[in-house]
Amino acid sequence: MTDWIIAGSSIVTACAAVAAFFVARGAPKAAAAFADQFRADSVVREERQRLRTNVLMSLLRGRRQWFHADTIAALNLVDFAFDDVPEVRSKYRLFIEQSQAGDAEKLVQVYQDLTVEVARALGFGETMTEADMRLGYYPELLTKLDQGALADAEEKLARRTAQEAQNAPKRDIFAAYRSPKTDG
Repeated sequence: MTDWIIAGSSIVTACAAVAAFFVARGAPKAAAAFADQFRADSVVREERQRLRTNVLMSLLRGRRQWFHADTIAALNLVDFAFDDVPEVRSKYRLFIEQSQAGDAEKLVQVYQDLTVEVARALGFGETMTEADMRLGYYPELLTKLDQGALADAEEKLARRTAQEAQNAPKRDIFAAYRSPKTDG
């Protein structure tokens, strides 16, 4: 009986040695594949973090200068950069809705709330308060110039719209329903 046990254990040992050989032979390839995948995932995470940080920096730079190209670009990237952060996306949607409503004071508040939420998503909520993020410097003279330029652009747009409405040909929308005139 002990001979059978010894023979069985020898066979199991041999099978284990063969299996260990094949596993050891494939281990470097598996380790290299794992390392490559880990590196690729790390690059994606780092790039996403860099994009998110750039969005935050642009939003902070534009706290008092909304018409700046960087601020507009950052606003357009928020939904993409924070696609997995529902709190940020919610604040972004609220900002977009409010920008269509026309209430400037409410829009400023929603923009600041968006900036605060982006900062929180990046982990800055612990060291920076909402008041810190709401501060921003923009010379009063430039604010007046921006407001004047905006008012001028709105006036030109209104004049152009009125002129186009006057020059537009009048169409008879009922012409297709009238019977043609016949001779006779």
